[in-house]
Amino acid sequence: MSPNVALSKTSLAAAIDQAADCIVITDTSGTIQYVNPAYSAMTGYTLEEAVGQNARLHKSGCHSLEFYHQLWKTISAGQKWQGEMTNRRKDGTRYQEEMQINPVRDSQGRIVQYIAIKKDVTERRREELAILNSLHFAQSTIDALSSHICVLDEDGKIIAVNRAWREFASANCGSAECSSGQDFSEGVNYLDVCWRALGEEAQEAAEFAAGLRSVLHGERDKFAAEYACHSPTERRWFLGRVTRFAGDHPTRILIEHINITERRLAEESLLFKTALLEGQTETMIDGILVVDEENRIVLANNQFGLIFGIPPELLSLGNDLPVRKYVTDQVEDPEAFQVKVNELYLNREAKSRDELNLKNGKTLDRYSAPLVDSRGCHRGRIWYFRDITDRKVAEARSHFLAFHDALTGLPHRALLQDRLNTAVARARRKGEKIALLFLDLDRFKNINDMFGHAYGDDVLKDVAQRLRTWAREQDTVARLGGDEFVIMLNGVDGVANAAAAAQRVLQLMNESFLIQGQSLSVSCSIGVSLFPDHGSDGETLLKNADAALYSAKEDGRGNVRFFTGAMNAKATEWLRIEKNLRVALDRDEFFLVYQPQMEISSGNITGVEALLRWQQPEMGLVPPASFVPIAESSGLILPIGEWALRTACAQVRRWHDEDALTVPVAVNVSAVQVRQEGFADVIRRVLLETRLPPQFLELELTESVLLSNADVIFSVLQELKGMGVKLAIDDFGIGYSSFSYLRQFRANRLKIDQSFIQHVAADPDDAAITIAVINMAKSLRMKVVAEGVETAAQMAFLRKNGCDQMQGYYFSRPIMAEDLPARLATLRGDAVDTFSAEDAEDMAAASLQGEAAQAQLTEQPRSSSTTPAISLW
Repeated sequence: MSPNVALSKTSLAAAIDQAADCIVITDTSGTIQYVNPAYSAMTGYTLEEAVGQNARLHKSGCHSLEFYHQLWKTISAGQKWQGEMTNRRKDGTRYQEEMQINPVRDSQGRIVQYIAIKKDVTERRREELAILNSLHFAQSTIDALSSHICVLDEDGKIIAVNRAWREFASANCGSAECSSGQDFSEGVNYLDVCWRALGEEAQEAAEFAAGLRSVLHGERDKFAAEYACHSPTERRWFLGRVTRFAGDHPTRILIEHINITERRLAEESLLFKTALLEGQTETMIDGILVVDEENRIVLANNQFGLIFGIPPELLSLGNDLPVRKYVTDQVEDPEAFQVKVNELYLNREAKSRDELNLKNGKTLDRYSAPLVDSRGCHRGRIWYFRDITDRKVAEARSHFLAFHDALTGLPHRALLQDRLNTAVARARRKGEKIALLFLDLDRFKNINDMFGHAYGDDVLKDVAQRLRTWAREQDTVARLGGDEFVIMLNGVDGVANAAAAAQRVLQLMNESFLIQGQSLSVSCSIGVSLFPDHGSDGETLLKNADAALYSAKEDGRGNVRFFTGAMNAKATEWLRIEKNLRVALDRDEFFLVYQPQMEISSGNITGVEALLRWQQPEMGLVPPASFVPIAESSGLILPIGEWALRTACAQVRRWHDEDALTVPVAVNVSAVQVRQEGFADVIRRVLLETRLPPQFLELELTESVLLSNADVIFSVLQELKGMGVKLAIDDFGIGYSSFSYLRQFRANRLKIDQSFIQHVAADPDDAAITIAVINMAKSLRMKVVAEGVETAAQMAFLRKNGCDQMQGYYFSRPIMAEDLPARLATLRGDAVDTFSAEDAEDMAAASLQGEAAQAQLTEQPRSSSTTPAISLW
């Protein structure tokens, strides 16, 4: 037998074993010769138990001898048999299966075996039976309804009708004209068929027929109308409703005819009483609304319409829906309004009095009482609405002035102290921080002296409005008196966050004011205190913020000072870095260095990672850990990140054009960048502008990026992968490290964080974690890159355990772009598996000595045994 034939049979056997359907092979007498695993799962018999047994082993007793006789007659004649059969499992339970039996012939055409392919359809048959039962139940259900129900298909042909429909049709138009299959869409007037005598209501019937046709033709989804018809003995009213159901299922048209005769007669009997009530209610100053026991409006006076802005013509029509809509649209809280109405509808004996606020600012005194007739029977409810807006405005103004500054409308000291105490208590429970910004206008006395107090008051009002607009909803802006203001910021992150807020207030106040047609510049000084750092109660916080304000004014005004010097220094440094970051791009202070990535098995260069550096003239080489969080917090990471991306892509394209280097470049991106609207468009535009093929760009994302708003991130990454851009997960192991999100995002490469590589050759825990990560990535068909490789022992461990690639000082430091091709030329010929520990140490020492000058620009100070702490940048 040739190897190909053997391979083919092996593959066939494997395929049969893995088949989802049950496969049984018997000889010509029905003795089982082979079963696949699916057979055991379906019947409960193992391969050993089944082989040698006759197929009669599964007989359930549900089929006659003639059934089996015909089966054997068919397959014995060399024909395929196909059908369903009820069989019995090993545990005695029965199951339904679809089966196909095919004769197997030898080379001479003789039948030597039978192969049966079976599928368990027990559940499917049960579902089909359930559907039949559901259909029967549905028919029984609509038969129990008193309304006339008819169901049409989208062509207008009857599918089903209920008993009430059949009885009505038989009594009024003859069953032949309403039989199943009658097409109402082709010229047959629906109402003419169902009712012979329409009399004076013919116009109403015609309108309903037109509405029905519009639903049948798909012009609308539903239609409803009321109409009257005559029978030989009485006049009746009906509500006709037509509804179109479309979507994933076949389109169906549901027609309902509901007898509303009793309601219409009751409405007519109320007409006289309503006329009497209208005459009485129109003389009252209150808005009056009367509803019946079903909560239907039977009377509303003109004053009610004026209060809620309802046109008189709607009130006179007697139609509930528009009137109710006007009311609910006007009330401030429609949901609470409806709850109150429903509550009184359910509790018919209850009386109620409360206030109702409208969106137009009006306040109503609302009173409701039940209506009871002379026999004590409940007949509905009456509502009274009286406009008390003027009274409420006067009360509110009085209350407002008790707690707010009359000039600016801001809370004054008493209300601020109350809110501050409440905020402190809440922050203490939740472990949060509060910042108090004590603000004083610089040289405000000069403004009053030069322009007068009226002018100064306008300045204070504009300052208050500017601060009120700037603050968040959860914050409080207060005026303590004169030109002193306090801003209470709830839920601040810490000193840096408070400092940034204070700086923004300074910038806000430095913008010119336009007062009485004159442009005026107003600066301020700010003192800041934080809870719980500078006080455990509101009074202490205010006092310490005031002390910090005094210090700010002593230092020359227009400053921000914290209560303690240490915090002030930290906040100052944050603001200093943010200030310099804003001009760093324009001053070309950023540059990139590139660290090669090597294939461990061959020593070949597989790519380079672009690393961002900032050389600030006054601060020197600023560590990424110091400026990246500030860039992300301020949003500056967006232009800086795009610059880094464009610079790296252009450099790689330049290497390609010069035939110097043809490997991909990896660029780090932050969560702020990925979440920005149109991030994929930014990548697409950069690739187009730099002419870099997308397969030569790899974006490195940390685990925190992937887990921040995972649905949005997944959509963006799918778009990037569709463009051909590669994705890598950076610093793996120090974050969430979830196998599920790795499987979901399907990145191309996984980078093991350097904290594990540092001690991988000596620490069993780090070694075990690293091996597990490598194996997990392999199972997901991802390449594995080890970061921060510095020793031969580390590389030997990685090579032994199947790590694909590495980067780190053992191979090369990050290098300036112009020096990289020459540097790689000296390394390209060295095979990794020839490095000894001594060679590696000599190589690293030589690299350190030869690049000492360049390292001052391209590297951060090394720790004793690891690469810089921020590998992301």
